[in-house]
Amino acid sequence: MIESLDLLSAKEERIVAGLISGTSMDGVDVVICKLSGSGVETVWDLLYFNSYPYSDVLRKKIIDTLKGTAEDVCRLNFDLGKEFSFQLKIAFEESGIDVEQLDLIGSHGQTIYHVNGHSSLQVAEASVMAEDFGVPVISDFRVRDIAAGGNGAPLVPYLDYLLFGKDGGKLLLNLGGIANFTIIPSAGGNPDTVRAWDTGPANMLIDLATIYISEGKEKFDESGKYAAGGKINGDWMSHLMAHPFVTKSPPKSTGREDFGEEYFQSLLTAFNVNTEQDKLDLIATVTRFTAESVYSNFIAFSNTGDDISELIVSGGGVNNAVIISHLEELFSAVSIKKIDDYGISSDAKEAFAFAILANEFISGNPTNIRSVTGAGKRVMLGKLTV
Repeated sequence: MIESLDLLSAKEERIVAGLISGTSMDGVDVVICKLSGSGVETVWDLLYFNSYPYSDVLRKKIIDTLKGTAEDVCRLNFDLGKEFSFQLKIAFEESGIDVEQLDLIGSHGQTIYHVNGHSSLQVAEASVMAEDFGVPVISDFRVRDIAAGGNGAPLVPYLDYLLFGKDGGKLLLNLGGIANFTIIPSAGGNPDTVRAWDTGPANMLIDLATIYISEGKEKFDESGKYAAGGKINGDWMSHLMAHPFVTKSPPKSTGREDFGEEYFQSLLTAFNVNTEQDKLDLIATVTRFTAESVYSNFIAFSNTGDDISELIVSGGGVNNAVIISHLEELFSAVSIKKIDDYGISSDAKEAFAFAILANEFISGNPTNIRSVTGAGKRVMLGKLTV
């Protein structure tokens, strides 16, 4: 087996799959790409991407497991391993790429709980994928950084560095369930010049508000149509912006434990949301909160020299026209683009990042960034399953 890993690391080109289920817990994102080299010399070709929604039954099981028993977590770990494996097979069938070409899998899995700087648990058993595909699987990327004194998140900034480190002057904003950004201040710097952190919720509260407004018929605010029908409530905005995570200094990371269902229910009570207009005003306000918390974090915690000329947006939030319009207002001095303009689908970026991290693992390269996570040293992220 060691010999086969040596042969894999020596290959000029590798076909690598990347998989992730994000904080929205709505499905599996799958990327298939061709990679050669490593580090800043990585040459990439994103061959295929698709997002495969969970069934309502499986999604409910995941959400229920967040407050479930040890047995629930144990069962979900294998159930999601099977789901990831099944959807990867579908991706190869749909792409027309021969699955026999697959060299390596990088799987983030599904976060069940993340305790900032202390521990993190992702499930979707890698052994299932290793058994089904007969190739090495790199998974469980967060825990080694935590063991080295870091927060274990965010991890996508390493991809941002590989893609844009030669240019500099970029702010890479990802709008998934949670919003996070990466500041790449100057061209040609080393990874530890990069800074990144979670800023607060992106789509998480918006999705919960959409489910509430539509009585479960819709799961996200398509194009921001509900937000466009409401008015931003200044008092509510002040309440949201006072959340201790928003004002906390980086490094920091967050998730459902701070901005999930329990927090959303507390807002309904605090804001006394009753009428249909109240509901529209709520979604308008939490949509503005997404943009406002991003901007306030940049203004409050950016360093001297963090001048940016371009804001590059990725994640599902790029399709929400209201979020984008708020960002254009707040970041009026810089050009705003989508990651799609650079050849990467907005929705594909996170899955692509874990294909890259798997490739770096096989190449023997450390992939955490100390200035991002707060770790005491640079380490290789991930665990190998063969």
